[in-house]
Amino acid sequence: VLVKEIRDGVLGSYPANLTNVNGTLFFAANDGVNGVELWKSDGSQAGTELVRTWPASNQSYLYRAHSLTPVNDILYFTIRTAEEEDELWKSDGTSAGTFALKSSWYIENLINVNGNLFFTAAEEALPYHRLWKSDGTELGTVLVKDIYAGVAAPYFSNFYNANGVLFFSANDQLNGAEVWKSDGTYAGTVMVKDLEPGPGGSNPRSFTIANGNVYFFATVTGNGDALWKSDGTSGGTEMIKDLADND
Repeated sequence: VLVKEIRDGVLGSYPANLTNVNGTLFFAANDGVNGVELWKSDGSQAGTELVRTWPASNQSYLYRAHSLTPVNDILYFTIRTAEEEDELWKSDGTSAGTFALKSSWYIENLINVNGNLFFTAAEEALPYHRLWKSDGTELGTVLVKDIYAGVAAPYFSNFYNANGVLFFSANDQLNGAEVWKSDGTYAGTVMVKDLEPGPGGSNPRSFTIANGNVYFFATVTGNGDALWKSDGTSGGTEMIKDLADND
């Protein structure tokens, strides 16, 4: 059944980025009056409502598909401001409980790991991404580690929650794109293993966990695309099979 006609007329409200936060549905929709904003629903017409609005000069047409992220009972998301900056926001579903935690040049890679929000942010003064985390407070939104070690901007991708440890692919511009992990501390944010020595990188991707190990694909000279597994240590990270090898 139709829950609610958010926008009168024939254009539709284009609800998108539907995200479950402990039984409440959050999503972005355009009611034709306020632009694309944050909504919530308990599945009833009366309980489907706009969470809050932003100034007309700051309409959020950049609710990114990956940025509506639940952590415990809180929704985290990003908006793009009129000043061409990203802002990290949190919401408990009320207007008063929806507020910004951090403003940055760019904010990406939001993910829930062990009750903390991890993300990457780039500042205008430091135009490259660094790893951050947040416990939902401004004081608790802190830099985890700057992995920058080269002459060009590092990058992050393929964030994955492996039983409370963040696995990801990162290029520190010294070792190329390799597999990294983080427990949310500076010392615990490290490259797991340099699979392709030198600046080329192995491009680890498609992380998934099974039987306590993290499995992923990587590309290494002499082997091509291969299936790897890791227990989070260098010694416990090994290739299982070269997918190009028919033997």
